[in-house]
Amino acid sequence: MSAYGLLVAGASEPDDPARLLAEVFRVPVADVDVAEADAEDDGAGRNWSASVLCEYRRLRGDVRLALDVYVQDAVPAPPGLPEAAARLARYAGATVLYAVGQVDHDAVEPDGAVTWVRVVEPDDADEPWRVTASQAPVDGLPGTPVEPLPERLRAVLLDTPATDTFRAQVDPDGTLPAGSAANRARESLMLWERLIRRMSADWPPDGTYRRDLYAEDLRARDALDAVELPGPELDLLTRQLAALDKEFNDLTIGGEAPGVASPAEYRRARRPRKPPHGFLDA
Repeated sequence: MSAYGLLVAGASEPDDPARLLAEVFRVPVADVDVAEADAEDDGAGRNWSASVLCEYRRLRGDVRLALDVYVQDAVPAPPGLPEAAARLARYAGATVLYAVGQVDHDAVEPDGAVTWVRVVEPDDADEPWRVTASQAPVDGLPGTPVEPLPERLRAVLLDTPATDTFRAQVDPDGTLPAGSAANRARESLMLWERLIRRMSADWPPDGTYRRDLYAEDLRARDALDAVELPGPELDLLTRQLAALDKEFNDLTIGGEAPGVASPAEYRRARRPRKPPHGFLDA
């Protein structure tokens, strides 16, 4: 059995959820059982053998309906969660959310556009649900603050071959203590390399980045200037940094020439040649 957690946002809840779920999962309407989660009956009238079972809760605030959907294994080719959300959004004409982390959700609009959003579930069932930020404007969530979400930007997959090479030497079996100098160096090197990969790829996935995250990446690079490691490890780190620093210089403009300002001041004085959206105005 497959499980799906779906939230419907907007001014009103959709009509006839059984029909919508029948369309989403490509089954007859008669083979969908829908019931309110907080109903007082004992479930005696439900069709527990239905191909699609759904319990729903009516909510307040930015999210109006929560659907917990369970699909029997006999249903042929059931969609994954993102596709199920996209189908429901299209058929219901509403914005549909699904969780991708503890508070992060993807918001799917009826036209298929997907945007990251941050959802805050209230502690009290009588309190409203809130969508407190979105990566881009969402038609079904008017008035939601638009800002790059740091937790999702940090989660973007980026290749880090320099960091991988360094880790293979200093921690080949994955047992390095978290607080060791070598592990701290690896973490700082990873942030620095990821920044450079972001710049070189025009700020994936959508051309945005945050100034506070950029500043954190620069601080990670500063920390590498003071790291103390055994000779072979330090030599490898130095070589990796030389290559990465050259890429940083090629991808940025401005600032005093190296040697005139301190290395940290030099890096802070420079700006990306192709800044992310809103970066220079932030």
